[in-house]
Amino acid sequence: MKKTYLAATMIAALLTGSALLAVAEDPAAAPAGITAPPESRPQTDAEKKAIDYLIAHQDPTGAWLPQVGPAVTAMVVKGLVQGGKPIDDPAVKKALDFIETFRQKEGGYFKDSNPNYNSCVVLSMFASLPGDKFKDQIKGLQDFLKSLQQVEGKTDSKGNTITKDHPWYGGAGYGEDRPDLSNTSYFIEALHDSGTPATDPAIQKALVFVTRSQMNGETNDQTFAKGATDGGFIYTPAEGGESKFGDIDKLEGGSQLRSYGSMTYAGFKSLLYAGLTDKDPPRQSCHQVDHRQLDPRI
Repeated sequence: MKKTYLAATMIAALLTGSALLAVAEDPAAAPAGITAPPESRPQTDAEKKAIDYLIAHQDPTGAWLPQVGPAVTAMVVKGLVQGGKPIDDPAVKKALDFIETFRQKEGGYFKDSNPNYNSCVVLSMFASLPGDKFKDQIKGLQDFLKSLQQVEGKTDSKGNTITKDHPWYGGAGYGEDRPDLSNTSYFIEALHDSGTPATDPAIQKALVFVTRSQMNGETNDQTFAKGATDGGFIYTPAEGGESKFGDIDKLEGGSQLRSYGSMTYAGFKSLLYAGLTDKDPPRQSCHQVDHRQLDPRI
C-alpha cells in the first residue's frame, strides 16, 4: 500500500510544489486547480518510472488497493493524468469505472466509512481532469462535502449546538463527526481545486477552524493556545486541543500542545487556499515556526 500511495502522490508533488510557491507569492495566481496541463511540459524520468510502476500494479477491478475505497485509486488517476496519460487511456478508464461504483445519491463517493476524506480526494481528482465531462459529479461532490461541514445548527457528539464560538465550528472530520485539521485541509483543497473561490462561505468558515488549530495566542482564541508563539499547527482544537506529537514546555495553567510537520503543512496550505497573504497575522505567524521542533515522521 505504501509504495502505491507514494508513487501516486510523487507525481502530483512534482507538479504542485512550485505552484504552491506561486500561490504563496500571489493567491490570485491560482484561484482553482493549480496543476498545469500535461501537454505544457515534457514528462520527467521520475514521472515515467512512477507511472510504469502504477500501471504494473493495477488491480483487475481497475483499482489500486480496492479494499480501502475510492481514495487511493483517485490519487493514482490524478497522478496518471497529471503525468501525461489521457483520460481515454485503458488504465484510466478502468479506474474511473471502479471509482464510479462508490457514487452515492447524495453526491459523495464512499462506501461504509470516511465519506469526507474519500469524497475530497475524488473531487480533487475529477477537478484535475481535462474538459467538462465530470461537471455533474463535481457539483454533486461540492454540495455533499459542504453538507458534512460543522456549521451553524449542527450538534456535537454531546448534543451541543454548533455556533461560531464552538471549537468544532467550520471544521470537517472523516464524516459528520469530530473535525480535525487533516480532514479540513482536504476539504478546503478539494473545494479550491474544483473552482470554489476563497471567498465562499464554506472556505471562510473552515478558515475559522484552521486558525484555531494554529499555536499562536494572538490569533487563536482557544484556551490551549494562550501564550503560544511558534505558529505551527496541531491536529484539532476540539476537546481542549489535541496534538499527535504531545506537549512541550510547561506554561502557567498547564502544558502547551506541540505543533508538528504534517499538520503545519496542512494548515499553511489551507491558509493559502483561503486567500490569506503575508499581511495577515496567521500567515505571518507561520514564518515563526521552529522547524527543528517539527518531527519529519509526522
